[in-house]
Amino acid sequence: MDRDELMKQDKREIIEALLAIIKHQTKKIAELDVRLSQNSTNGSRPPSSDIFTTLQNPRKSSGKKVGGQAGHKDKGFFMTMASIRGYS
Repeated sequence: MDRDELMKQDKREIIEALLAIIKHQTKKIAELDVRLSQNSTNGSRPPSSDIFTTLQNPRKSSGKKVGGQAGHKDKGFFMTMASIRGYS
């Protein structure tokens, strides 16, 4: 119903028409909520349609800096001719 049709009707008819529209929209919202809450485990949807949330890292921080730690003796990297030619 458009606005012009509503203006030609009396108040009771307008209220009944608006209540019918509200009832229809409420039913549609409920159907869409059910569809939105489905995923691959509780509906016939493929796993690729699941919406993923970012998982938190289960490891706890040790407080140390990343990389070599202070006081650790560095062995370095030495390349020999034998390792270059593939000899052992």
